[in-house]
Amino acid sequence: MTGLLKETDSGMPYRLYNVDHFNDAYRAQSFYGNIPLLIANNPQQPYNAGVFWLNASDTYVDFKREKQLMNAHFVSECGALEFFTFLGSSPLDIAANYGKTTGKMPMPQMFTLGYHQCRWDRDTQKDIEKISDKFHEHRIPCDCLWLDIEHTDGKRYFTWDKSMFPDPKAMIEELNKRGRNLVVIVDPHIKVDRNYPVYAQAIKNSTSRYSFPHRRPCRDEQGQDTLRGEVLA
Repeated sequence: MTGLLKETDSGMPYRLYNVDHFNDAYRAQSFYGNIPLLIANNPQQPYNAGVFWLNASDTYVDFKREKQLMNAHFVSECGALEFFTFLGSSPLDIAANYGKTTGKMPMPQMFTLGYHQCRWDRDTQKDIEKISDKFHEHRIPCDCLWLDIEHTDGKRYFTWDKSMFPDPKAMIEELNKRGRNLVVIVDPHIKVDRNYPVYAQAIKNSTSRYSFPHRRPCRDEQGQDTLRGEVLA
């Protein structure tokens, strides 16, 4: 979250915890991701300060104003007390020092900087083609269309639902002709189905002494069995 932060006297602190929820109860909480970097800026003073709270566990942040100051109070569920402080003459200096500490991302491809049409829905090939046609008809620049996980065969990633996408190759080629790209969303879990090649290969790797660790599925707390859980219906 960015901008002027309000006091949390109402009893609802800012929560740094990734969550995907449609309920308004999560309004004051981050949704898909969070970066625990706090920047203090005073236009009347020639300096700025920043704090990067290095903790990946569930974290709450309280803000309380005292006279002309806004105090921040971080509470994390677990982990060591570790944070970085930055000083600079502008918020840009703070951001630059933060980037030097964490590392910087590579330059993105040009199309990623344009307009992307992305929403959760059960879009079909006809829907995608129609949406692309409408952008073209109304001369609205659009560099990329997205498909959510419903495009798959029963949420088996790296597959297509042939009833919804009879010819995905032709669809992508048509988008490319108009200078558009297609992104398909893949979540970080694999459906348990022994007839699903991706799952079958993962299980095979888990029992092979010659497979690389990063090719094996996650284990349970005892490290004995493949980690399983309910993710999506």
